[in-house]
Amino acid sequence: MSDGVSARVSEPNDAATPLARGEALLAIGRHADAIRWLERAIAADPHALEPRCRLALAYIKLNQYGQAVRAADSAIGVAPDHEWPHRVRALALLRNRRKREALAAAREAVRLAPEVPETHVIHSETELANGHKSEALAAAERAVSLAPERALCHETLGEVLLELGDLDRAETHYRKALSLDPQSFEAMNNLGVVLQRRGRDGEAMEQFLQAARLNPSSTLAQENLASAIDRHVDPRPEVSRPVQVGLIVLAILLPPVRLVMLVWWLTSVAIRRSRIRALPPTLLMAYQLPRRSGMSWLAFLFWLGVVCTLMFGMAGAAMQLERQTIGLNGLLITAAVLLLMTVVAGVPVWRRWRARRAAT
Repeated sequence: MSDGVSARVSEPNDAATPLARGEALLAIGRHADAIRWLERAIAADPHALEPRCRLALAYIKLNQYGQAVRAADSAIGVAPDHEWPHRVRALALLRNRRKREALAAAREAVRLAPEVPETHVIHSETELANGHKSEALAAAERAVSLAPERALCHETLGEVLLELGDLDRAETHYRKALSLDPQSFEAMNNLGVVLQRRGRDGEAMEQFLQAARLNPSSTLAQENLASAIDRHVDPRPEVSRPVQVGLIVLAILLPPVRLVMLVWWLTSVAIRRSRIRALPPTLLMAYQLPRRSGMSWLAFLFWLGVVCTLMFGMAGAAMQLERQTIGLNGLLITAAVLLLMTVVAGVPVWRRWRARRAAT
């Protein structure tokens, strides 16, 4: 996502000026320290635009979006006809999930400077966030036409194409972005997402591994890598949600289906473990890093409930078929309680899985 740092208004400053110090601190990630120097720069020159815009960017980096919007508003008060403060305001509002306001600010930036590619980048991002995919595509293509040598423009177009499901073109633009900026974490990670969706799990794992190496502190890259490895080692075929629900209902109603599902689950666990052991050492180490804390207690309860529900349910069904009534009700009640525990523990586990899939 664009941050507007490429725009400049003031003349170059001496290294000792508060603005230059604030810029230097921003560049090395010391955002809180940068804020203090940028505020000094504003106090020294209340009519300067650049320190106000960079102050808003510093607040965005610290996830203080309300402060960022206020700083951008003050910059607009200084230079209402300049595109940069409107662009920064759009970014702050977008990060704060105020999508409609962000879109209005981005459109104003485009109106003020239609020749600046960064305005079309933020415009595309806000249109996409509001669900306007065709408008987002047009804005991203306009950005690329204005600056075909800018990696950011190709990244933005790739993001829109990925949302549209045009994986061929998305891959092309992400690779172009990486050729222009080999250190682009976003392009590297998102190219992995494209490759994974195209079923090229080996290439996707390599891409996510490179992204994790580029930014070791990023949990997104680590989770995407783990997700790609999960898909690679999982022997179970992907089926739609209605099919999954149907199989669960059949397993509850028909003891033979429960038995088949239990056998298949145990077989898939064995196959999965063998595939994990066969991973290259680098991938195996990267895969195990996020799991060193072990299985969460919710996941443990979920799988315990699945196995025990099947066991007690099958035992109860077998006794029922043999017309044995002693202990039958106890077994069936136990199976019902375990099934309830499975559902209660499975809901948060499923939500975490969905969030992890959405992150990719």
